[in-house]
Amino acid sequence: MAHDLLHGHARAAVHDNPFVLLCSPVLMYLGWRQLRAASLGERTRVPRPLASGLGGGALVWMVVRNLPGWPLKPTST
Repeated sequence: MAHDLLHGHARAAVHDNPFVLLCSPVLMYLGWRQLRAASLGERTRVPRPLASGLGGGALVWMVVRNLPGWPLKPTST
């Protein structure tokens, strides 16, 4: 997915891994928030519902995308 995005192939990136692509803005925000807090000498925590939702979604996605017959297979470039 990252390779496809870096080469301007948005459709292939969505086809390769839509879950990570859709979660990327949230993950980037959380990373930025963590870096900002660390630079200020503070501690920050990820809200439990958000962490549980992302973790649970990732687990479900890992299982679903590996089921036989799943139509979205990574493209080979």
